[in-house]
Amino acid sequence: MPKASRKKKQKAEDFKKVKLKVGKKKAPPSNATDTSFTARAIVLSEQSIVADKSAQRTNSRNQTLRELLTQQRHYSAVTRKDAVTGLADFVSLHDDVLRSELGPIMESSVRLVVDSEPAVRRQLLKLYSDVLPGIPARDLAPFVPLAVVFVCSAMTHILDDIRADAMKFLDLLSDVTPAEVAQLSPRILPNLLSLLETNTSAPDGKCAEVSARTALLTQGSRLGIMRSCYKYLSVYTGATQAEAADPLQFMAVSDVPLTASNATVAPSLNSTGCDLYFHPDSPSPFGALGLFGEALAGGSDDPAATIRVNSRDALGRLFPFLQATWTEASAIFAASQIAVGPSLELCTAAALILQTLWRAV
Repeated sequence: MPKASRKKKQKAEDFKKVKLKVGKKKAPPSNATDTSFTARAIVLSEQSIVADKSAQRTNSRNQTLRELLTQQRHYSAVTRKDAVTGLADFVSLHDDVLRSELGPIMESSVRLVVDSEPAVRRQLLKLYSDVLPGIPARDLAPFVPLAVVFVCSAMTHILDDIRADAMKFLDLLSDVTPAEVAQLSPRILPNLLSLLETNTSAPDGKCAEVSARTALLTQGSRLGIMRSCYKYLSVYTGATQAEAADPLQFMAVSDVPLTASNATVAPSLNSTGCDLYFHPDSPSPFGALGLFGEALAGGSDDPAATIRVNSRDALGRLFPFLQATWTEASAIFAASQIAVGPSLELCTAAALILQTLWRAV
């Protein structure tokens, strides 16, 4: 009996008539299809290489300038490198783009100076080396401060290879825009000197400590940084070809006019015929050099006085490093035959930096 009653109840449920009430909608049937869903379109990006860009300027791979600049911010290092390569191809095909689109090109590409991939930085350096020398300095001048910001950021980077490549970019800027780069010395000099500076303020009378950044320099990277330092210091201090041809010209600096009564002309000590002038009647014969704390000629607004003060500071900061480098590399002179190599080049670079700063002071 219980089973028969349960079957009757289930059968009654299957054929139960739903009573409709006023104000309520009729319930949908159990087999009704729900059509409340919405469909979304699937958009497939079109490949730029097959797109019709006949009305736009493109490179040999059918890429526009806008696409190339956008790809320089791609997360893939391969894509960024290809974008720089494509930009070089674009510039070679359209010479006038450097005049009309120089701003977007520089603002987008200069960020790759601190790129973590060495291949990207090398490709960017090759592009700049081919393109920037052909652009007038007045056109590049507005973008030099931005480029110097990224170069200085690269000079203080934690990775050695990025710091070494930063000096190559600084060399290039010094070649193409020397005046603009020299004016940005308050930003460049501190970062440049920090690469080669040796900490001499060791506490408790201990010997001088070499900074961690300098200690990690290999002989090759140290030589490259020293050469770049000499190049920038030459640009900043305004070293001329005439001074470079006369290694003892700086000895002719004096703080009093040269007259027959107060000057003693010593014989020339070099083959260039440079005469060394000494002034025994002057109270401070070498006061103009500011070697013993004398006030330098010129006010605070005098650019020449500023260069002398900054050069004297640079000389004090770099001298311990240059002295240590010379002591280490000068062992080559003890050999019976001096061969051209890294040690001799280090000695040459140290002497050139000292000479440049001494003349500026």
